[in-house]
Amino acid sequence: MQSFLGLACILGITMVSALAAQAGDRPVPKEIADARYVALAFDVGDALIAEWAPDDPRVWPDDRDRLAALRAEIEGWGRYTVVSRPGQAELVIAIRGGRGMTLGGGTAPMPKTTSDRQTGRTFRGEAGSSEDALFVYSSMSRGTPLWRGQMAGGLSGNPSPLFERLRADVDRTAPRP
Repeated sequence: MQSFLGLACILGITMVSALAAQAGDRPVPKEIADARYVALAFDVGDALIAEWAPDDPRVWPDDRDRLAALRAEIEGWGRYTVVSRPGQAELVIAIRGGRGMTLGGGTAPMPKTTSDRQTGRTFRGEAGSSEDALFVYSSMSRGTPLWRGQMAGGLSGNPSPLFERLRADVDRTAPRP
């Protein structure tokens, strides 16, 4: 009976700890706490696409809307200055909208010869997590994120839950005077 109670206590503490960590109780690395300038990007799975990249076909329109909303949240927070070029930033904050499996298509310019173009049909598909994700990287080269959050509907709403989690973690680690 005592071993059962001990096991129940350990499981209870573990569950409470896991829930607290999900709620934004994680300290952030000093690099995130000390940064002042950030760039925004789209995480398309195998690369980061800068916010300002014009009409990159790998970026879905709803992700552009999500990133614009995140930009407004970051600017309203006032902790970081959002810069237009990743080379000017100390951090890159990237998003990836959850979508499970998505298919799309349309028309796009396609090379015919070196001096002439024609329009052709394009199709694309994507399979991945159905959960939204927010990542903080030290550069556009991706690597291991310094911070990451992932949850269903995490980039929806104002403020978005993932932004609120990042903000709570940063403010808890390095409160402003």
